[in-house]
Amino acid sequence: MKQLMYKSTRDPAVRVTASEAILAGLSEDGGLFVPETIPALDISWERLAEMDYRETAYEVMSRFLTDFTEEELRGCINAAYDSKFDIPEITRLKEEKVALFEQMLTEQIRQEEFQIRKRIITKQIKDKQQIADEKRRCYALTAKLDSAERPIQTLKRLYEADELNHEHMK
Repeated sequence: MKQLMYKSTRDPAVRVTASEAILAGLSEDGGLFVPETIPALDISWERLAEMDYRETAYEVMSRFLTDFTEEELRGCINAAYDSKFDIPEITRLKEEKVALFEQMLTEQIRQEEFQIRKRIITKQIKDKQQIADEKRRCYALTAKLDSAERPIQTLKRLYEADELNHEHMK
């Protein structure tokens, strides 16, 4: 699937991915991030009517959040729709297909969408923190090796002293 980019409403030259737009909230120029195009939902009405709410949410959201893997997106959706609600049904749908769109405006669905956004943002922050931690470790190791007279012996000593993550050395 082609990567969907988001642009600022104030400066169309500002382009970011969905995850970057979610983390930023607003563009630095104060504009809102909007998709450059509205992706097609290439699913028949009949198939859409047969899907449960989680499947529908995934099919729609996957068109807009193209930089998330299927596993990440389904994980966020499933975690957002767990047992915290009063009724086992995620949302009650009328038999008419148009009712799906009417119910998307209810407070319950807005709360469910908030839960998904919260989990996506949390995951993105954790991912960025892990990358930053790894970079700091690499910089510290590089500094120790650069200042050492004998880098190979220093590296061996650090490894044996368990100052390095042994998983990276295997």
